[in-house]
Amino acid sequence: MAGPPGVRPRPGAPLWMLTELVRLRTAFPEFSFGICPGWRGLMFEAWREPGPGGLCAVITQDAGELWHELAAT
Repeated sequence: MAGPPGVRPRPGAPLWMLTELVRLRTAFPEFSFGICPGWRGLMFEAWREPGPGGLCAVITQDAGELWHELAAT
């Protein structure tokens, strides 16, 4: 499944996670997003390439936590 630039969906990811990726990309276009396997199941990942603020990366299963962390950057 191809997605918009900056979004790496994971094959077999639940629809709610894929939907959340699109919402996150719309709200935070300066970040790239993906879904990756973790030891507790699928995880959201978000990162921003190094720049004036330096590298920023967040990996979590909780979409709400991801929203909170990105809004704080």
